[in-house]
Order: sequence, then structure tokens, then C-alpha cells
Amino acid sequence: MRKLVMAAALVLLTAFVGPASAAPQYALWIDLPANAKYLTDQEAVDQVMAKARRANIDTVILDVKAYTGYVGFASEQAPHIAHTRVFNHRGAAEGFDLLAAFLKAAEDCRVYASINVFSEANVPMRDGPLFSDPRMQGWESVYLQGGLLAKTESGRELFIHRWNEPRSDDEIVLYSRQSGQAERTPTNPWGAEAVVVNGKVQSIVDRTADQDVPAPMIPDNGFILSGVGEGRQELLQLEIGEKVTVDYDYPGRLLPSTESSHFTGFVNPILPEVQEHVLDMLAEILAYDVDGIVLDRARYANVLADFSPYSREQFERFLGRPVANWPQDILFERTRSGGSEVVYGPLASQWFLWRAQNIYSFVERVAEAAAAAGRELGVYVGSWYNHYYAEGVNWGRRGFQPDYHWADPGYDETGYADLVDFLMAGAYYYEVEIAEAERAGRDDWQSVEGSLDLVEMAVGDASHTMGSLYLLDYRGDVEQFKKAVGKIQDRDMGVMFFDLYYVELYDWWDVLEELLQ
Repeated sequence: MRKLVMAAALVLLTAFVGPASAAPQYALWIDLPANAKYLTDQEAVDQVMAKARRANIDTVILDVKAYTGYVGFASEQAPHIAHTRVFNHRGAAEGFDLLAAFLKAAEDCRVYASINVFSEANVPMRDGPLFSDPRMQGWESVYLQGGLLAKTESGRELFIHRWNEPRSDDEIVLYSRQSGQAERTPTNPWGAEAVVVNGKVQSIVDRTADQDVPAPMIPDNGFILSGVGEGRQELLQLEIGEKVTVDYDYPGRLLPSTESSHFTGFVNPILPEVQEHVLDMLAEILAYDVDGIVLDRARYANVLADFSPYSREQFERFLGRPVANWPQDILFERTRSGGSEVVYGPLASQWFLWRAQNIYSFVERVAEAAAAAGRELGVYVGSWYNHYYAEGVNWGRRGFQPDYHWADPGYDETGYADLVDFLMAGAYYYEVEIAEAERAGRDDWQSVEGSLDLVEMAVGDASHTMGSLYLLDYRGDVEQFKKAVGKIQDRDMGVMFFDLYYVELYDWWDVLEELLQ
């Protein structure tokens, strides 16, 4: 009886102190969309794991929830990736549980399950639960989108996405005569172009209907509105002689991620129902015999998100007062010829602090769930700490106050490195050494060496850190890849390889075996 009591106490203790396994040293990431079409059965998984073991990979990180919201395990929270509309993402039939297959083949290799936390769709394909799951209605992150605004005398408004830049699907772009600019619009014939001279529509050229018609000349005393897809349809509704004025200081518009030009459909990280959905999915994963879980895309989409009504309500509660000009008092995107810039308002640094607090609170909830299940927690982030505030994340250690203009007092309290067991920082650079980056005209942090300096500065010894390499950066240059691996090995860090698809494509299994002694 005493032995049974002691055994039960040991089980409870293990559940709260977490696993005692060594930190990952050499980890291979397996991206779900990129590899699903190859990993279609147990035999294929067994072969990959056999190669990984021969290459001295001690950890596999399996992406079980793709950026599209589809999953590769048995879930009641999300659809199986067999249902995706993206043909290249399809693989095994719905009944195939990829996570169970990897756990079966693991032997002495650790297996962590990773999820794309706050992304739920492929926007161009309109594919993913953010489009198909009724529960997610209203979950979309709301983006601020910069641009110009044209108004016609009839009261119509035309949103202009860019100025003197390439044109994309369903967009309108303005072309004006600039020094050194071509005399004609640099567009293909699959669109329409409205020539505006002295504030009036002079002509409308539909080159989709007649592709032999050349692009019109850009007038000295006017501009051209060029549109394709939906943008073309809007331009075809203009009338010859109609007055058109352009607001060149337009601060931008707000629109949900599902209607944006961004590739990935993000949800609002602070919505309670979003966080509960993620935690319910993690509970499903923690029911498997995984060594731990990994959070990817546990962030805001970018610096222009999230400006939803709920976020405004919560931010104003944080401030203790209303925001007079939303969102310009925080930031806005200014569109100019040849590009755009984000302009920060008087509340920007408080906004960045508030967003970092939000992500900290969420990671804290996940860490509690992982610890209660006796599992480890890892995160995958970009190594550019000096710019990562734009994603609303402070992955540094608690108590580290960065000396940057965007970091208000108190930012040091939002660092979540102490909450996780290991942190993988993507050092996505071809240049390995700082001197190489400088010769290429880049900053020192835009190298493997310089980016890892940022990681060590921000994290310290709060968490086990891993330098992560994107193998596509070294396509055709295996010696530069070896140099990058060696640079990480020279530090007290692990190495993560992103990802299996490229190891197979380049046939670099022997290279890994050589390097990972």
C-alpha cells in the first residue's frame, strides 16, 4: 500500500515539475503543408524517422496544425488537412493520424507537436476554417491598410492600393509621371486603365478586351488609375469627363484579414473564444504521448493588426481613457510614390506594450497547461528582436528592458522566455558572419552571427535557445550551410533545421550526418 501511495505521489509530482529529458540539441522541423503529400502512411513516416536517427537528429518537431487551420491529427476542433482546397497540401486520407504515426516510429527520438496558433486560413484561396467554420465568424483580425483614396463627383470612392508600384490581383494602382519613370504604365494587358488629365477622366482603356492595345501614356498634368480583377471592374464604371480627386494623405482603411491582400488569415489573439479554441486544441494534443508542444505564429499578424472594435475597447480600458483618433493616434500607413511607411502616433509605444502583455498572458496560460500535463513548451520566433515588437511579442527574458524607442517602461515585464523550456529563433540569413552582412550592405543583425547575438542579449540563460536555419537560404551552397551550422554549434545553443522538405529536396541527409557528430 505504501509503495502505491509513493508511486501516486511521484506521478503527481512529475505532472507539475515537467519532464526531465535533456533539451533538444538537433531538431528537424516537419512542416505540415509542405510534407503532407509525401507522408501518406506509416511506412513513409518510418523511413523519415530512420533517416533522422542516422543523421543524429534527436528531436522532431511536427507541425500538426498548418497556417491554413487544417490539422494532421485526430481533432474535434479543426478539419483534417485532407479537406484543404490547396492541392499541394493534400496527402493522406482523413483517417490517417500523422502525429500518432510519428510517435509510433519515434523510438529514442523526441517528438514535439507544433501548431500555428493564431492563423486559420489561406486568404488567396479562401481556404480554411476561418472561411468555413461558423464558430469563427467575427474572429478575424482587423488590419489597417494604407493607400490613397480617389473620389468621383458622383460620390463613388475608389481605394488605391499603391502609387507607382506593381499591380496585383483585384487592386487599383496610381501611376504618375516621375523623374526617371517610364512614359507608359508598366502593366500587363489583363486590366483596365483610366487616364485622368486636369482632374477629369480623359479616356478608359480596357486592355483585357483588346490585348493588342498598348499601355496608355502617363500624362504630365494628371495620372493613370490602373486596375485588374475587381479593380478593373471599378474603373470600367467611370464616365468620360467625370471629375476625380485623390486624397494623397489618406490614413488608410480598416478591413478584416479575410478581405486583405495578406497571404495568411489571422484571428484576433485576445478574443476569449479564440484563446479557448487554441487551448482546447492543445488539450487534444497533450492527450498524445508527445514530449511537448511548440507554439508558432503565437503573435499578431504584423504591426498593422489588430484594430478591431474589441481591441479598441480593451486598449482604451488599458489606457483608462478613449483614443480620440483611431487608429491614427497609434499609427497609420502613409503611401507615397514607390512605397509606403508606417508612421507612429503618440500612443504607439503604449500600444506595443499592451500587445506584448496580451501575448505574455496567453503564453502563460499555455505554459500552465503544459506543466500540468508534464510536457515541455517551446516557441518558434524570428531572431530579429529589434523589430519583433511589430508582431506584439517580447520573447526576451523577464526583467530585460531593451533600449529601443518603442519600449516604454514596463516592457521588461512582458518577456516570456522564462515561461518556456526552449526557444527557437529563426536566423534566416545567407550571410553567416557579421562581416559578410556588412560587405553585402546589411546590418550586423542580418546575419546568423549577428542575429544570435540578439538572442543571447534578450534571452540570456532564461531558456534553452536554438538557432534555426531556413535551408532554402543555402540552396546550391552546401559549404555556406555547413558554415552556418558550425557558427551555431560554436555557441551553447541547439540547432533547428527548417525543414524536412528541403533536406529531402537537396538530399542533405549525409550532410547532416557529417555535421551532427
